[in-house]
Amino acid sequence: MRRQRWFAGWHLCSGLHMSSADVGVPTHVLVELSNYAHLEAAYGEAFAVAAMGRLQWCVHMWGGSVFVIGPQCFLVGLSPSLLEVKFSRSLIERWQWALSTTPLDFGGVRALPVVVVESLKISASVGLTEGRLRYPDELERPNAAHPLPPVRVGKGWSVSYERDMEVALTFYRALEQGQASLVFQPINQRGGSGAVLYQEALLRLSTQSQRPSFGPAQFVPALERLGLIRVLDYSVLSAVVSRLEVDPTAKLGCNLSALSLSADSWWESILARLAAQPDVALRLTIEITETMPLVDIDAACAFVRRLKGVGCRIALDDFGAGQSSLAFAHAVRPEVIKIDSSFLHDARMDHSEFDQLYKLVAFCQTLAPYVVVEGIERANDVELAAMARIGWLQGNYIDPPSSAKPPVRICVLDAEELGYEYVKF
Repeated sequence: MRRQRWFAGWHLCSGLHMSSADVGVPTHVLVELSNYAHLEAAYGEAFAVAAMGRLQWCVHMWGGSVFVIGPQCFLVGLSPSLLEVKFSRSLIERWQWALSTTPLDFGGVRALPVVVVESLKISASVGLTEGRLRYPDELERPNAAHPLPPVRVGKGWSVSYERDMEVALTFYRALEQGQASLVFQPINQRGGSGAVLYQEALLRLSTQSQRPSFGPAQFVPALERLGLIRVLDYSVLSAVVSRLEVDPTAKLGCNLSALSLSADSWWESILARLAAQPDVALRLTIEITETMPLVDIDAACAFVRRLKGVGCRIALDDFGAGQSSLAFAHAVRPEVIKIDSSFLHDARMDHSEFDQLYKLVAFCQTLAPYVVVEGIERANDVELAAMARIGWLQGNYIDPPSSAKPPVRICVLDAEELGYEYVKF
């Protein structure tokens, strides 16, 4: 039975009934704590309940009227002032960002929330019947929810989840302290012509020199397993777009996880910026990394079509490794395919492995006009690439990553910068 819960002193269901004239007007917001069950399993019910309470209190303090419709989600009625002054996709995006980027603290435990914020169209029939909200059949969600990896039974799962969360918290602290920045590595045309396809943005932490074991190879998989990769992807993409806006000669690329491929509230302002500046979009390449399987290939393809529609170029990164999907490649028709470096490195000493590389290159050339091989680390790699008829090369032997001037830093805006106040437990 779905639990209903009222918070004393809150005006919780103001505006919940809709007149027929209001049908389809997005005057409400759904907020969902997607990792509620995970937090409960790892840290206990009290922590999960406190986490929900914090989210509810925050949006209440920002002017929303809260009605709890389930243990991990609640509906927010927007006040007239919010509707008249602030209600737009930018409001939803700011709430999404503000609620997602501040850790939850309760009982000596610290963890990060996975939050979904969506505007809703509520039919005229939605309301209270004998104290119960008719939900969710009457609520039309604009985007399908992205499921997280399931909670597992046993101590091993909890230990693994807590370990990943510690890694994520360490990364967030680095963001908050201004220790994250971007370096750029060009993709060069083979043959010494000097032509550059674009420069890939790569994330670096200033602490990596002291902690070489803590870098993207460690924290990106943890963020993906926790469902927190959107914050990183959003931060990097926003910084890259900003760089393109101030440097009209730059051609840049950056990675998006396959888990981020959904046209939801995270991306509306960036898509709007690109649509308004086609010269910027034309110089941006989005590298899609399939280290995790696609949850919804139709939604992912629709999002890629939006990116291509505003002018962005699409690249499939680390092709042939991880969860690379041939069906996805056929569906999105990328402009660039980047072959995983392992194929080149395996071909160094084994003729059969080189034959596999050669055939993979030939196949990729039927899928995309530009084929790149990563991991060029020595002169012999260039020779192998030439033998395999690969036209574009990326690697430290040709051109190592370098910092931009001025440096491109990645940061997390806190609540005060966004114009919001957080409630501390």
